[in-house]
Amino acid sequence: MSVRREKRELQKFRVLVTSTQIPPQAGYAWTENLSSGGARIQTDRPWEAGSVVFLNSSVGQPLTRARVAYCQSLPSNTFAIGLEFFVQTNAWLTR
Repeated sequence: MSVRREKRELQKFRVLVTSTQIPPQAGYAWTENLSSGGARIQTDRPWEAGSVVFLNSSVGQPLTRARVAYCQSLPSNTFAIGLEFFVQTNAWLTR
């Protein structure tokens, strides 16, 4: 069993998730919890584990680049996505 190195903060705000593939796919999502190293977001579409995405604020401000660690189907036809940031950041935690 793995143990988190850092406590996650429960925060909810809207982000734009964009794939790095050509052509890019994009969609809005809501954060569920955050840390300097990763996040869990909720989206209306699945994202493939291992894929790389860019995250921007809902007003277009760049936030970070991340790897999709997992994609979990939720009962309400939505998906929980676990993200691992490539560069740790505390910018999330100041929102």
